[in-house]
Amino acid sequence: MLEKEYEYFKKIRSALIKDHPDEFVVIKEEKILGFYPSFEQAIEDTSKNHQLGTFIVQKCIPEDLDVHRYHSRVIFS
Repeated sequence: MLEKEYEYFKKIRSALIKDHPDEFVVIKEEKILGFYPSFEQAIEDTSKNHQLGTFIVQKCIPEDLDVHRYHSRVIFS
């Protein structure tokens, strides 16, 4: 649903990293709505005027650092 926004983020990622390193950018319909110091603040502020699910929040970091790790308490033997 938000593929267009993510593709736009990837296209401008290097400029965002240069100008707003480690900040969170909010994108809707290929438009930047703002920059925030935390994910939580980006969601809280943007959701006041835009419905959740209509925008993305991405951290302005290089692609090679954009890694997600998941931990589980389940142990396999």
